[in-house]
Amino acid sequence: IIIFRIYKLCFAKVDYFRHNIQKYEPYKYHYKDGFIETELWDIEFFRHKKSGYYIDLRFLQSITDIEVFIKLVAELELLEEKPDQDQLVLNRLVEINNKKSEGQ
Repeated sequence: IIIFRIYKLCFAKVDYFRHNIQKYEPYKYHYKDGFIETELWDIEFFRHKKSGYYIDLRFLQSITDIEVFIKLVAELELLEEKPDQDQLVLNRLVEINNKKSEGQ
Protein backbone atom coordinates (compact mmCIF):
# COMPACT_ATOMS: atom_id res chain seq x y z
CA ILE A 1 0.00 0.00 0.00
CA ILE A 2 2.88 2.39 0.74
CA ILE A 3 4.26 1.87 -2.77
CA PHE A 4 0.91 2.85 -4.29
CA ARG A 5 0.74 6.01 -2.16
CA ILE A 6 4.25 6.99 -3.22
CA TYR A 7 3.39 6.31 -6.86
CA LYS A 8 0.19 8.37 -6.57
CA LEU A 9 2.14 11.30 -5.10
CA CYS A 10 4.91 11.13 -7.73
CA PHE A 11 2.33 10.94 -10.50
CA ALA A 12 0.42 13.90 -9.03
CA LYS A 13 3.56 16.05 -9.01
CA VAL A 14 4.58 15.15 -12.56
CA ASP A 15 1.04 15.44 -13.88
CA TYR A 16 0.47 18.86 -12.29
CA PHE A 17 3.64 20.41 -13.72
CA ARG A 18 3.19 18.76 -17.10
CA HIS A 19 -0.29 20.30 -17.46
CA ASN A 20 0.67 23.68 -15.96
CA ILE A 21 4.20 24.20 -17.23
CA GLN A 22 3.14 27.42 -18.99
CA LYS A 23 2.65 28.99 -15.53
CA TYR A 24 6.31 28.43 -14.64
CA GLU A 25 9.77 29.33 -15.88
CA PRO A 26 12.85 27.12 -15.38
CA TYR A 27 15.66 28.63 -13.29
CA LYS A 28 18.86 27.61 -11.63
CA TYR A 29 20.95 29.41 -9.04
CA HIS A 30 24.43 30.77 -9.74
CA TYR A 31 26.53 31.80 -6.75
CA LYS A 32 27.53 35.13 -8.37
CA ASP A 33 24.57 35.94 -10.59
CA GLY A 34 21.74 34.66 -8.39
CA PHE A 35 18.73 33.14 -10.11
CA ILE A 36 19.19 32.76 -13.86
CA GLU A 37 16.71 31.48 -16.40
CA THR A 38 17.74 28.17 -17.92
CA GLU A 39 16.47 25.32 -20.06
CA LEU A 40 14.02 22.81 -18.63
CA TRP A 41 16.62 20.03 -18.68
CA ASP A 42 18.92 22.13 -16.42
CA ILE A 43 16.27 23.26 -13.92
CA GLU A 44 16.82 23.62 -10.18
CA PHE A 45 13.83 25.86 -9.47
CA PHE A 46 10.43 26.54 -10.95
CA ARG A 47 9.59 30.26 -10.95
CA HIS A 48 5.86 30.77 -10.65
CA LYS A 49 5.22 33.54 -13.19
CA LYS A 50 2.22 35.12 -11.49
CA SER A 51 3.71 35.41 -7.99
CA GLY A 52 7.43 35.38 -8.70
CA TYR A 53 7.90 32.58 -6.13
CA TYR A 54 10.79 30.21 -6.70
CA ILE A 55 10.01 26.57 -5.94
CA ASP A 56 13.08 24.46 -5.25
CA LEU A 57 12.92 20.99 -6.82
CA ARG A 58 14.46 19.63 -3.61
CA PHE A 59 11.48 21.05 -1.72
CA LEU A 60 9.09 19.29 -4.11
CA GLN A 61 11.05 16.09 -3.63
CA SER A 62 10.77 16.43 0.15
CA ILE A 63 6.95 16.45 0.05
CA THR A 64 5.91 12.96 1.08
CA ASP A 65 2.25 13.59 1.85
CA ILE A 66 -0.14 14.10 -1.05
CA GLU A 67 -2.31 16.40 1.08
CA VAL A 68 0.65 18.77 1.51
CA PHE A 69 1.18 18.81 -2.25
CA ILE A 70 -2.53 19.44 -2.86
CA LYS A 71 -2.41 22.41 -0.44
CA LEU A 72 0.64 23.81 -2.24
CA VAL A 73 -1.11 23.53 -5.60
CA ALA A 74 -4.27 25.12 -4.19
CA GLU A 75 -2.26 28.07 -2.88
CA LEU A 76 -0.56 28.54 -6.25
CA GLU A 77 -3.91 28.32 -8.04
CA LEU A 78 -5.31 31.04 -5.75
CA LEU A 79 -2.42 33.26 -6.78
CA GLU A 80 -3.42 32.67 -10.40
CA GLU A 81 -6.87 34.09 -9.66
CA LYS A 82 -5.59 37.25 -7.96
CA PRO A 83 -5.34 40.24 -10.25
CA ASP A 84 -1.83 41.30 -11.17
CA GLN A 85 -1.06 44.35 -8.99
CA ASP A 86 1.13 45.96 -11.66
CA GLN A 87 -1.67 45.62 -14.18
CA LEU A 88 -4.18 47.12 -11.72
CA VAL A 89 -1.91 50.13 -11.18
CA LEU A 90 -1.38 50.53 -14.92
CA ASN A 91 -5.13 50.33 -15.59
CA ARG A 92 -5.76 52.97 -12.91
CA LEU A 93 -3.13 55.30 -14.39
CA VAL A 94 -4.66 54.92 -17.86
CA GLU A 95 -8.09 55.65 -16.39
CA ILE A 96 -6.80 58.81 -14.65
CA ASN A 97 -5.02 59.91 -17.82
CA ASN A 98 -8.19 59.40 -19.88
CA LYS A 99 -10.21 61.51 -17.42
CA LYS A 100 -7.62 64.29 -17.63
CA SER A 101 -7.73 64.15 -21.44
CA GLU A 102 -11.53 64.36 -21.44
CA GLY A 103 -11.42 67.40 -19.15
CA GLN A 104 -9.14 69.35 -21.48
